[in-house]
Amino acid sequence: SRSTPVTVIASGVTAVSAGDYRTCAIVSGALRCWGLLGEYGTSSSSPVTVIASGVSAVSAGEKHTCAIVSGSLQCWGNNFRGRLGDGTTVNRSTPVTVIASGVTTVSAGDSHTCAIVSLALKCWGNNDFGQLGDGTTVSRSTPVTVIASGVTDVSAGESHTCAIAAGALQCWGNNGAGQLGDGTTVSKSLPVTVISGGVKSVSVG
Repeated sequence: SRSTPVTVIASGVTAVSAGDYRTCAIVSGALRCWGLLGEYGTSSSSPVTVIASGVSAVSAGEKHTCAIVSGSLQCWGNNFRGRLGDGTTVNRSTPVTVIASGVTTVSAGDSHTCAIVSLALKCWGNNDFGQLGDGTTVSRSTPVTVIASGVTDVSAGESHTCAIAAGALQCWGNNGAGQLGDGTTVSKSLPVTVISGGVKSVSVG
């Protein structure tokens, strides 16, 4: 372990995301990752190229990773409760295409994932606390639409999610510690408005 920063990649890095067991960075349009690369037994202590070009965003969750590649969403890793979004619960050691086009933002949580597609919010994976926001607690292995339009940012946490839609902050999912910010500790399976306007970005722990 290190108590001060060490240089991993010397130049060309435009984005980085650290999950529970791996770190990924975009370097000159390529995705390079280290740690637990795929699912079970594939690991590296130095950066390896996972996707060669066209990567604009990456998000590393607990045991899965998703990247936006030329507008498409690709995910890989552990597929518990369908968090990869490919319609199965089969673990993947290499990227699979989940959404073919129009993806601008992705956030991989503990065991669920959300993406903004043409300003609509879609989520999938584990839904024990209603963290998908579709009004149920049923897990989904394919994307479901949560907010139909106007979404500009999203952040998926361990078991709750928040998004910005038309400048308003909306949150849903586990609320046992008041993490939704709605003045209660009652979990919600549908988005509730927390701040009515002027919100630019959001990050969920």
